[in-house]
Amino acid sequence: MNEYKVHENQTLQDVSAHVYGRVDIAMDLALLNNISITEKLTAGQLLKLVDSPTNTLVKKVLDSRNIIPAVDFEGVGFEIPELGIGTMAIGSTFIVR
Repeated sequence: MNEYKVHENQTLQDVSAHVYGRVDIAMDLALLNNISITEKLTAGQLLKLVDSPTNTLVKKVLDSRNIIPAVDFEGVGFEIPELGIGTMAIGSTFIVR
């Protein structure tokens, strides 16, 4: 069975996009690895990979540009800037009714 070594700040959706060129495989990865789809992954963690078709066009673009999707910004200093014109945070400064 193939395995994938998680990169820093990757989510299951990032792994799915990086390996398969599609994010819909994230749920299959979660089930196979017995983890939640929202589980916080650790750099270096090994994940079992599912046997699934790849979107070769997306995969080719990511590989040709050396892009490794990694969008989990939690814990890396990402903060909402000081409040001002044009700054909103849903549930905090912007209430949906």
